[in-house]
Amino acid sequence: MGRLRRKVERQERRAQRAYVRARRAARLGLSTGHKRPRHFWAEWSQQGTYLAVKESGKPCSTTASKRGRVMTFSRKSRSRMLQTFAQIDRDQLSKSLFVTLTYPRRFPSDASIAQAHLSAFSKRLKRSFPMSSAVWKLEYQTRGAPHFHLIVFGIPFIARAWLSRAWYDVVDSGDDRHLRAGTQVARVTTARKAITYAAKYVAKLSAVVPPTHVGRFWGVIGRLRLPRYCCQWELDARGHARLSRFVRHLVSSRSRGAPPRRRPPGWCFIRGDRAAEAIAWADERLNANARPVEVRPGVARLRAV
Repeated sequence: MGRLRRKVERQERRAQRAYVRARRAARLGLSTGHKRPRHFWAEWSQQGTYLAVKESGKPCSTTASKRGRVMTFSRKSRSRMLQTFAQIDRDQLSKSLFVTLTYPRRFPSDASIAQAHLSAFSKRLKRSFPMSSAVWKLEYQTRGAPHFHLIVFGIPFIARAWLSRAWYDVVDSGDDRHLRAGTQVARVTTARKAITYAAKYVAKLSAVVPPTHVGRFWGVIGRLRLPRYCCQWELDARGHARLSRFVRHLVSSRSRGAPPRRRPPGWCFIRGDRAAEAIAWADERLNANARPVEVRPGVARLRAV
């Protein structure tokens, strides 16, 4: 019995040491047991101007990160905002409206108050126009006052009197000059103009941000009504590599003279029909004459047969 007990104890110690080694290797990224199977796919918007290459199954991080307080408009956030615009239907972009909401001479110094004003205005907008949706962006003026840019969809026309009165009542400024000049609205003529406006003005990185700011810099009003569409197509490793090179070369050809990127771009602006042709070229299993049907609303996931 003594020999058997000592043998069992040795096996327990060996198992404990193997467990410790496996945990240490997992923390260092040397273990393969914690990795998921790699998965590749492409995303594009047939009615928009969006093409992206995606990948999952990379080694898991040993430290779980939580999203902290939003205090700056980061480049990743800007990229997500531009991707949202790229996935919107081009016809709806050409019929959208530019709306600007500003504050009078006296403005709130707390960002949460400005966010509450925008929330109240969005509720009025949805009550008056149930089919409407919008993408908003917060920006700070040189004097430190916040103001909002909105690109509104689903509304052919907004009366200037209604817009001025609604924002004036929400802010409760009591300034007649703010009632007359506190808002602006303009009609979009082409989808290219909307994308250019979003990239150069709405989604620009603001240089004037108060150090006390806490809160999001952009968002969506009426997300279910937003004319945003996206398709997915599964790729193999070879197709993923070819499509990644295509996206990288396309972005580099458009950004000559720009500072070098830290990592390769994962998406680009391109028309939906050309994006489908690029996916057909990258995936040798897909017939170039086939065009997957896009399901709306939501995301359509298609598989190669």
